[in-house]
Amino acid sequence: MVEGIVEQSEGEINLPMRGDPDDRPRQLVCYEHGKPATTYWQLLEAKDGRSKLQMYPKTGRTHQLRVHCAHHEG
Repeated sequence: MVEGIVEQSEGEINLPMRGDPDDRPRQLVCYEHGKPATTYWQLLEAKDGRSKLQMYPKTGRTHQLRVHCAHHEG
């Protein structure tokens, strides 16, 4: 479940990630030093201001799904 109504029925998130050197084990999106991270998703349901997504990580970065959902470009 994510906050907000997702408009598309499916998609792909490509945001490079790396560990946060100042707050381990936190992860963050970093276009300069991050490693590739890809997540595919499908919208299952949207109601009450939330969307239920089925998520398929192509890569297996630590906390990838959470970081991809939380990021404003995700």
